[in-house]
Amino acid sequence: MCGLGRLILRTHTMRFFGSYVILVYFLLTALPSQGQSGMSQEIELIPGNYSVSLLLKELQNQGANLAYSIDLLPNSKVSINSEITNLGQALKELKTQTGIQYTISNNIILLSYIKRMFTLSGTIKDNSSGEVLIGASVILSGTSLGTTTNSYGFYSITLPENDYSIEYRYIGYESEKRDISLNRNMEMIVPLKQIISELEELTISSYVANHNIENLVPGANPISF
Repeated sequence: MCGLGRLILRTHTMRFFGSYVILVYFLLTALPSQGQSGMSQEIELIPGNYSVSLLLKELQNQGANLAYSIDLLPNSKVSINSEITNLGQALKELKTQTGIQYTISNNIILLSYIKRMFTLSGTIKDNSSGEVLIGASVILSGTSLGTTTNSYGFYSITLPENDYSIEYRYIGYESEKRDISLNRNMEMIVPLKQIISELEELTISSYVANHNIENLVPGANPISF
């Protein structure tokens, strides 16, 4: 092939190759990035406190492809502010405030949760004297689970994150009930009031059998003649 023909062929080949590169680049940039496009999806949420179930339903209503079991997720509140404008931000806030994890598989966002463990501890004291109460009971209401205070009046119990009603009991004292949301390690000092028993009023009166006796000398017995 002459030099001119080779030059023309090479020129066409370069043009074709350049067009091919431009076409491939266009296709790659035009196609949505799997997962990223979903996370950048715009959402509109009214600022406020949402339960986990309500927030997830709202995200689904706006097109989020979520997969989860609500029974396995915590019954917590999520605070949403006006700065959250896309799905990724909402899920990040959900994770930060509740511990709910998320992964993306085949454009489906899978939600999972492993319950966190926290410790409730503190001391139980006499309300008046401040003296610690040894052997006082700390019981989860409606269950047989609990613990007792040690020789320093100290108690400690570790439980899964949840809402609890805790009863504090000690013999001779009024019981105390506290409702708590155990979502962090907590310390609680509980004073108990001692039960004061009031005795009924007792009236003592004297009775003399012989009403004819006007004076009675101590140690002397009356003699009849």
